[in-house]
Amino acid sequence: MIKINGKEIDWIDGEGIEITLKRAGSCHPIMIVSLNGKWLRRGEWAEIEINDGDEINTHEIIAGG
Repeated sequence: MIKINGKEIDWIDGEGIEITLKRAGSCHPIMIVSLNGKWLRRGEWAEIEINDGDEINTHEIIAGG
């Protein structure tokens, strides 16, 4: 199991962060992502595989006025 924003979902061996976020419905056009407390650049998402027990947090960026 892994956690995305506190919600547990099944871990799939070899799956990258970008695919996992899409599968969990947590992928938004403008957001930042941390993996186990480390902030990631968007260009890294497709390259980094997650491990069982990892924790991912996302934060949407919104414009205000």
